[in-house]
Amino acid sequence: MSLRVLKVFAALGAFSVFLLAQDFIRYAFACREYGIRSSRDSGQLEGVPHKNQEALVVVTGDKNRIPKALELLQARPDSWLVISGVSKKTSLSEVAALTESSMRNDPRLWERIIVDSNATSTVENALETEKLLRTKNVDHMILITSDYHMLRALAVFKRWVSAQVIPYAVYSDFTPFKFLIEYWKWVAFRLNIY
Repeated sequence: MSLRVLKVFAALGAFSVFLLAQDFIRYAFACREYGIRSSRDSGQLEGVPHKNQEALVVVTGDKNRIPKALELLQARPDSWLVISGVSKKTSLSEVAALTESSMRNDPRLWERIIVDSNATSTVENALETEKLLRTKNVDHMILITSDYHMLRALAVFKRWVSAQVIPYAVYSDFTPFKFLIEYWKWVAFRLNIY
């Protein structure tokens, strides 16, 4: 191989690394924005009307997601909640055991919850949610997930769910490992690999 060909490959490699670094920085700033939103918490749903055709959809994963979803369900009495990605071994009563006693003793709250144990990935969360939303004639849904996961989850749900998708980011305990794994999943999703 000639020196000229090697220089071309080196230049292409350097340019690819530059583009990837630039994309990573944009991704990091977008995640930071969702982190800021999650710290402000209450203002995230300003201007979103309470409607009978509303669903709250929480994607399981981090520990803060389900408690926040239940809190929102309690505050939005006309909505119903889909907990997507729950282990097949987990029952609604086990979810209830993790909540505050005031929520545990409110039967009206638990009547408005659907547990989806079919989904095992974010894409499956969206596909299973779409099936459920069609049966409920939902106008819009509020997607509840962690700040670092929101960018990809929102893109996935907007691709597969026909209802309007409104993001609601939940604060997470940041770790570089979770962040990097999520970034690579984001890249794979955009390349239609995932």
